[in-house]
Amino acid sequence: MCGQVLGLPTGVRLSGLGKRLLAALLDSALFVITFGVGWIVWTLIVWARGTTPAKQLMRMTVIWTADRRAASWGRMFLRGFVGYGLIVTVISVLTAGIGEIVAICMIFGDTRQALWDRLASTFVVDGYRDVEPEALPPPEFDQASHLRRDRTLAIGGAGAGVVLILAAVLIVPTLAGLIHPNPVSSHAESSTPNQQAGIPGPAPSRSSAVTVVQRVNAHPAAKSVAAVLERYFTSINQGDADTAWDLYTASQHARIGDKAGWARALQHTRDTDAVVYDIDEAADHTVYAWVTFTSRQSAEFGPNGDTCDLWDLRYALVPSGTGYLIEKAVGVGGTNGHTTC
Repeated sequence: MCGQVLGLPTGVRLSGLGKRLLAALLDSALFVITFGVGWIVWTLIVWARGTTPAKQLMRMTVIWTADRRAASWGRMFLRGFVGYGLIVTVISVLTAGIGEIVAICMIFGDTRQALWDRLASTFVVDGYRDVEPEALPPPEFDQASHLRRDRTLAIGGAGAGVVLILAAVLIVPTLAGLIHPNPVSSHAESSTPNQQAGIPGPAPSRSSAVTVVQRVNAHPAAKSVAAVLERYFTSINQGDADTAWDLYTASQHARIGDKAGWARALQHTRDTDAVVYDIDEAADHTVYAWVTFTSRQSAEFGPNGDTCDLWDLRYALVPSGTGYLIEKAVGVGGTNGHTTC
């Protein structure tokens, strides 16, 4: 009733539920405050005293059930890393978090042992210094049987570790592929562009410089738009400034102004991963193509000194003969159209 532990000095009692919760919160806070590394080093040191950073500050000790002494470093490892870090984590993953809630709720039992305490045969007390127990443990606490449980726990932890590794290497990427089978599709269907998404498009038709999303091919202007953009990006990558220049309208020539400077920058620029994933046509037959691509250039010629940029642009193309010329290109959604790689 009072929480006194048989075999320990008088006055040494099981830690209360509120204090256990406060210790858990304090450990989390210390982890953040010490940027994780400090907390881990601190933990590895005080495990040898049967405690954790928060429990040390709050004068709490983890006791091994078998001999009523402060838990050793190895037992703290079994309790904290194997029991909670591996086994409880796997149970939580397999049960969508329900298992961890049950593991924590076990602390409401008479011995106030959470699942990881039960797995490691430990309990937590207040104000204990590691001295010889006042009495021998009851006969039912057989140390040999606990050692057998430790071996079982270690094997279970190893199995849980393997499961976590397999989940990280195989299961997570597979589930990600099922949820987002093709990054282009989610990009093309979203109302606001995601410049970090990379190359978009379901079942694309690919050419040497430009990829066209399958559904865009149904647009009457798709082939002509793809052709002019294909020629445009190819000429840039080949350093053919004259061809790229001829694909601009007179208005675009005027906006650029310095052809020589523009051509010099072109010699230091390569565009890759160009994708057309949407085409709209205005009443005046101007076609607007939504295009993403990656540019790599010398820092001297990159925006803000960038050497690599992800572009998300809306090209305006005006009819010219049987094809189109590039009138201008602006960032999609009112942005500047680029982010640093």
